Amino acid sequence: MSQIEQLQDAIKQLTGAVNLQHEMIKNINQKLKNFEDSASSMRKESSTLSIPTSEQDLKEIAKLPDCVKELQVFDGNPAQYVFWVHTVESILADYSIVKDKPIYRAILQNIRQRIRGQANSALISYNIFDGSWDTIKKCIMQTKET
Repeated sequence: MSQIEQLQDAIKQLTGAVNLQHEMIKNINQKLKNFEDSASSMRKESSTLSIPTSEQDLKEIAKLPDCVKELQVFDGNPAQYVFWVHTVESILADYSIVKDKPIYRAILQNIRQRIRGQANSALISYNIFDGSWDTIKKCIMQTKET
């Protein structure tokens, strides 16, 4: 094989490697765009949760259920994600009958405060401080996958 042929072969290999890297970058950029689009729609979602309007509402909030108080912290660890989400959804299902009351909002806010580490950073970066459980779950799920 002549030097020109070796050079041509080397150029083909380099071109292939560059093209592969370009495709990988394109895929990563698409994933980032999808994540940003999703986060943008999450930020736009407004909370319809009821805020306290009376002293009675405040008394009810002060009686936050033990299952919520004792909920373990979620730090974004993918190995804990399924169990933690299942636990939260069980709690929220039990209290769905008060979904239109301030106590439900307090429960959800307490759950949100149990999110720390990488998962919390993701929520903060997309301005998700409270709101719906679906919004919170969607954001931490996407963070877990990236």
